Amino acid sequence: MPTESKSRLPCIILTGPTAVGKSATLEAVAAAVAHTLGRDIEPISADAFQAYRGLDIGTAKPPPEQRHRYHLIDILEPDQQYSAGRFLALAEQACREVLARGALPVIEGGSVFYVQTFLTGMPEAPAASPEVRRQLQQQLDQHGPAFLQQELQQRDPVAAARIPGGDTYRIMRALEICLTSGQPASAFSAPDSVRTGLQPLVLGLQRERAQLYQRINLRVERMFSQGLPAEVRALADAGWSPDSPGLRAIGYREFWDPDNRIATDLTAIKSSIQRNTRRLAKRQTTFLPRIPGISLLPIDDTAAVELSVHGFCEGLDL
Repeated sequence: MPTESKSRLPCIILTGPTAVGKSATLEAVAAAVAHTLGRDIEPISADAFQAYRGLDIGTAKPPPEQRHRYHLIDILEPDQQYSAGRFLALAEQACREVLARGALPVIEGGSVFYVQTFLTGMPEAPAASPEVRRQLQQQLDQHGPAFLQQELQQRDPVAAARIPGGDTYRIMRALEICLTSGQPASAFSAPDSVRTGLQPLVLGLQRERAQLYQRINLRVERMFSQGLPAEVRALADAGWSPDSPGLRAIGYREFWDPDNRIATDLTAIKSSIQRNTRRLAKRQTTFLPRIPGISLLPIDDTAAVELSVHGFCEGLDL
């Protein structure tokens, strides 16, 4: 192995749409790493909402007895902002700490944009402008999020189409880029190749759509039986609201009505969560091939996963 490989950060990335079966496949990855390298793995969560404390059932966190194994779970309060850039910095730091302990880092999760950002680095967008951000915050306070979304639609239709209407943080950031640079935010695209400091194996898991949607529907049913409505009520009683970044997650935002009160029609809420999760899974599946270096594998082909991990580990110079 060339000596420059020692300066690159080795890691395995396991991603795919929600409910595809990533957690179960993680065990196959762990077994293959142990067999080939004689090392343990340490999982690093690439889930934008598992980072929030108190959002347990609706984000399908690992069981409490397993959660201590994971990095980047339960690191934020619901009112704190998480971003792809922050994930990149935290995940890279976690990878280095895992390697220093003699284990192999495995980044696992379905926030595919976070995964892409970790691999390629951040787009070369203008730095944040506190003054512009204050002006946008004033507009948000005076006119509401729909006003900012309409403003973005006029200035950058491409970015407006990519950003969900309730994601005020990303809408404001896109407008900030437009206003500070004089160019559409969408003009600052992410790099399309893996950055030089990484040595990754990127595995993308796929499942037949009808089967995936059935698993999503059953998962949401299970979340309700596990107490998701009570979890949302506890978050509201603690003072968190749908304006909190963490509660913009699917599985939580559907519980609030237009007047920011907890809705009571659980059947309608459940149906809405199932529909929104299926739509999310479709977007994730469409995005997967855009991730550089990814190998797309059927979820039931465990042998292919193990073979990929074995070949990757054989090539490492640790």
